[in-house]
Amino acid sequence: MRQALIVVAAGGGQRLGQSIEKLYVELEGRPLIWHCLKTLDVPGLFQQRVVVVAPHTENRFREEILRRFPLDNPIRLVPGGATRPESVYLGLLA
Repeated sequence: MRQALIVVAAGGGQRLGQSIEKLYVELEGRPLIWHCLKTLDVPGLFQQRVVVVAPHTENRFREEILRRFPLDNPIRLVPGGATRPESVYLGLLA
């Protein structure tokens, strides 16, 4: 059976109370989302890794996270929807 990791990170993170999106807030010098992805960046654990991001922010994610803090396994970025359920659905479709 093939297994995929789907991380839905398309929200703004308003409840966190920060001036920037939650996934770009840094902890120990690295973005929060990187800590999540790095923990699960284990060879052979997943055949596919999908991160659902806010629409039209794929390039920003690539530049500010994936290029600055490379991971060993490839990540596929998918634009999310208008709601969390829609973003989850788009991640599952990917």
